[in-house]
Amino acid sequence: MSKSRQPTLSELATDEPEIGVSIDVEASYAHVRYAALDEPGVIWFDPRDGREYLAVNIDPERSELSVDERVVTSVRLRAKHGRGPEVDPDGEWVARVGYATLEEYERTGLETGTGIRKKNVEASEVFEGVHSAREWCRETVPAYATAEYRDAVAARVEGVSAGE
Repeated sequence: MSKSRQPTLSELATDEPEIGVSIDVEASYAHVRYAALDEPGVIWFDPRDGREYLAVNIDPERSELSVDERVVTSVRLRAKHGRGPEVDPDGEWVARVGYATLEEYERTGLETGTGIRKKNVEASEVFEGVHSAREWCRETVPAYATAEYRDAVAARVEGVSAGE
């Protein structure tokens, strides 16, 4: 595998990222979210607590949605309990899929009739263990199974190495 391309989660099946890693610098737990919004199409993860975020590379404002059609915008994965080293990879994990949809609604007040608006919704599931949660994400969102997998803390915080 070349150094420029990061492995996908499927390629990491026997060597998945470690959870509960300590780092020597202070870093926010929001780096995963920031990295995902800055660079969609990549599964960004935090090695301290295993949280993952994939922003799907789509602009729902510009896509050709029809009323009541849903399009996936993101996938998030996190431990239900704990942060950092106390996170249990075999404990409960929450997987969330974000969607954008167009819906018709009744106008009330001064304007009457119907209109169409964009709405963001989420669907979530709780799983026993991070491996089950990742499997559900791969089955539910094909982009999750094929996306590159990158360490958000190492990519965004000076003094943290990405490891080999």
